[in-house]
Order: sequence, then structure tokens, then C-alpha cells
Amino acid sequence: MHELPAQAGYAWLRCGELSRAADAVERGRVVLLRHQISAAPKSPGTGADSRRDHPAGELPDAQAALRAAREAGDALRLATLTPEPASVIAGRIRQAQRPVPSPPPLHPDAGATGAEETGDGVVVYLCPCDPEGFLLAVAADGKVRAGRRLPRLTRKALRDKAFTYFDAYDQRRRDLGSWERALDAVTAWLWDACAGQLLGCVPAADQVTIVAGGLLGLLPVHAAWTRDDARPGGRRYLIDETAVSYAPSRSLLRPSGAGPGSSTLLAISDPRPSRERPLPWASWEVSMASGYFDRTVGRTGPAATVDTCLRDLGALGPGDVFHAACHGQAAPDAPFRASLLMADDQELSLDMFFGRPPVAASPTPP
Repeated sequence: MHELPAQAGYAWLRCGELSRAADAVERGRVVLLRHQISAAPKSPGTGADSRRDHPAGELPDAQAALRAAREAGDALRLATLTPEPASVIAGRIRQAQRPVPSPPPLHPDAGATGAEETGDGVVVYLCPCDPEGFLLAVAADGKVRAGRRLPRLTRKALRDKAFTYFDAYDQRRRDLGSWERALDAVTAWLWDACAGQLLGCVPAADQVTIVAGGLLGLLPVHAAWTRDDARPGGRRYLIDETAVSYAPSRSLLRPSGAGPGSSTLLAISDPRPSRERPLPWASWEVSMASGYFDRTVGRTGPAATVDTCLRDLGALGPGDVFHAACHGQAAPDAPFRASLLMADDQELSLDMFFGRPPVAASPTPP
């Protein structure tokens, strides 16, 4: 189902309707994300409604959204088989999308587009699709700056690359060399498949927020590279050219509620002991991030436990930031079980964030 927004967006892209393509991808992702959060199993010991900010009856009709996306995809396939003009196909897609509800903002203070909060940056949708993928670059004013078709970013190519990468990762303790070669290969492919085109669309952007579709969200797009003999290491990386961040949708980019220097940073740094290798640069990373906040609560090594972290999270207010410089693990088949590894390899899972009851306000120890 999560590939359907991309299919609808691709249909609009082929019709030359870039704004409608971006809207289809964003609205589809928001509808599915909201339903996934609503339907997620609650953590043991929490109330039935502890993770639901919105009653299920108030959520958009996901079935209507999915049906419209399928119909839009059917219209696109028909366009490849008939000589009808793009305007006729575009009319059919508009008709198919008419029943799709516009999802309300995820937060009361978030705008419908969420574009204003990106500052001078650009939001780039990277969408694997068939018969080819595509990207859409949306500027801070909400206008679609560029759209590109990406012939190499097909769903099959992405699946093949991703599964090879995941298999090597699973065997990394027994065969580190194979894991490093797989990492090298997938990041080189990412440049050819999407990152190089991304830079071509937004060459002057100081910051790029990537909204990655499908399995692409599990790959390190920021580490995509190409050969460049003029560079000291002989390579040019995407992260060398622009600051890269990720978001599940553009609607989630909202004002923090506080300006620089007026909020608290809760920082987790290389929890120990752990079965994973130490992260020697984690403390440096936290130190650099701390400079942007008035106050920092740091949890390092054995102090970074799940209970301590949940207690600290409960004391944070609007505009405060949680930063984790630690190992983590994804759970593609059960996303709410994805977790950060704390001290003693305790798992701070995503469902704990949603299921934990609020902690009574109290001063957080330094």
C-alpha cells in the first residue's frame, strides 16, 4: 500500500502536473501514516487510547485514498496504450482523486503544506516506482521547483540492491569485508539512481530534507558517492554538497516552538556496555549539537538506560529536542518495534514513545 502514493504521483508527473504530483505523494503518505499509527499495537501496561492523538473515526478514509491511487495508476497505464492527449488522461486522474479527503494537519500548529518550516532548505521526495522512479523538489514557499524521472530507481532494482545490502549487514560479524563491499556498492548505486539527479535539481540548497519512499527509507542516501579524482579521497559524497536530513512526510516539518538557544537538548551518547562496536565520534557529535541549545541533558555510557531516557523524555517540553548518537535497529515487518540500543543492549522501541504515559513535570537532573 505504501507504494500507491508514488504511483499516483508518477501519473501526475507524466501529465506535466508537478504540483498535483507532490500533493498526491504527500497526501497519500499522510493518510497511510496516520492509519498506521492509529492501528499500531499498544505497549503492555498502557491505556487503550494512550497512543492515539486522534480517534479512529476522525481519520481520513484510507480505503478511498487507496482506491483513488489505484484508479490514477490505471489511468496512467491506459495512457501508455492509447494515443489520447495528456489533458484527457489528467481529467480522468482528477476524477479518480476527487474522493480522497485532505488529511488534517498532524499538529494543531502545523500548516497544511508544512513548507514554511524548512527555512532555506528544500524538501525532496524520492519515489521508487514502475516503470521508473521520480523525484520532486519542493521549495520553502511550497512551490515544486523541479521534477525528474529516474529510470534506475525502479521497485525491482531497489529491492535487489536493498536485500543484498541487508543480507550482508546481517552477516557483518562473520564477514566484515563483504559487508563493507555491499555498503560501498549500494551507496555508489544510490548516486547513479537518485542522488546525482537530486543535486542537479537543487545545486544551491544549503539543506535538503529527503522524504524517501519504500525500502529507500532504509538506505543511507546521504552517503551516496561518485568518483571524483579532484577530491582528497577520490570521491564526492552527497553529504559533502549539502546538509541532509530525513522526514516521513513534509507535513511533519513544523516550527519547533522555540528559537536557537532557548530550548533543551536531551542527548544520548554511545550507551555502554553493548554488543555493538563503540562510536568514538558520538561525544563530539553531541558536543557540537549542544552549542545550539541553552541547556543540555546528556546521558552517556552506562547512564543511558531505557528507564532514564523515558523519564527524561517525559520532562521535555515544546521546542525541546531529543538527539541519539547510538546504534539502532530497524524492523521492516513491524515498524513500531524499531529501536535504539541503550546500555546493556536494552531496546528503546518506537512503540515506547507512543505508549509511555506522560511523566509528571519535574526538574531534569543535569
